[in-house]
Amino acid sequence: PRNRCDLSLPPGSDPPRNLPVAIFVTGGAWIIGYKAWGCLFGKVLSKEGVLVVSLDYRNFPQGRIQEMLEDVDVGIGWVLRNIHKHGGDPNNVCLVGQSAGAHLSSLALLECAERCVLPRGRNGSKASPLGSPPTGWSPTQIKAFVGVSGAYDMLRLSDHLNDRGLHLSLLNSIMSINGRTCLEDISPASRVFTYVEDPAKYKSVVDCLPPVTLLHGKDDDSIPYEHAEEFGHVLERAGVEVDRVFHDGETHTTPLIENPMRGHGDRLSEGVLSVIKPEQVSNVDKNNRRMVPEPLIKLALRVSPF
Repeated sequence: PRNRCDLSLPPGSDPPRNLPVAIFVTGGAWIIGYKAWGCLFGKVLSKEGVLVVSLDYRNFPQGRIQEMLEDVDVGIGWVLRNIHKHGGDPNNVCLVGQSAGAHLSSLALLECAERCVLPRGRNGSKASPLGSPPTGWSPTQIKAFVGVSGAYDMLRLSDHLNDRGLHLSLLNSIMSINGRTCLEDISPASRVFTYVEDPAKYKSVVDCLPPVTLLHGKDDDSIPYEHAEEFGHVLERAGVEVDRVFHDGETHTTPLIENPMRGHGDRLSEGVLSVIKPEQVSNVDKNNRRMVPEPLIKLALRVSPF
């Protein structure tokens, strides 16, 4: 029931043709995520000539980590197989995840790479520790991955998230498979660290991963930017091309909500645009206008739980 997506097309009456594509996987603490959270991101990027696809996925308690990952995996595969019918270029697709969406999309990318390359899986069997079905796409079809305010090391983040209100018992339930909590198995950082420890086994996995850009606000209290910095370091040690961009004054939600509503300073859209269309001069500030008065935005930042 949640295998749906929203398409944000460039304005104009002419049918789009061969546009670069951004697949967006929203956050929401694995509980309140919804594809509509990507509407502002889609609105801004579509004006820059990018076709944005916002994926949906089951949230807890409708699904746990396995079901969420399956939905993201299915969504990515659908986009890669069908986006040409909607004017997108299947050879120019960027995968973007925010917060919990960055966790799920990066994990889906690693799962896909391992399934495509390792003959009998990472544990010597065809079955994934997450029980994911065979994928219908390849990580080589993804031009780049952009993680925004992402959760990459669930083991190290669990106590911090508990202090922030996502209680450990609830997190363990969300991140469980067949009644077993598996924070290490579902942590992208832990996955990549195994590539560092056993480079001979995982070299082919690393070789098929796309370049990674990690965007994070230094004022993010929900997921401190140091976690993204450490994830980037592990990726580099494994041999993955990484670009880390950390912004002063940005919180967990400002890149996705408040800045687009201000109509200027939209570093998320500009960062993604620089990855997917590096040759284009950004017109993000020029093409957008303020949607909400600044006092209301500041009030929203004060009451936001994120």
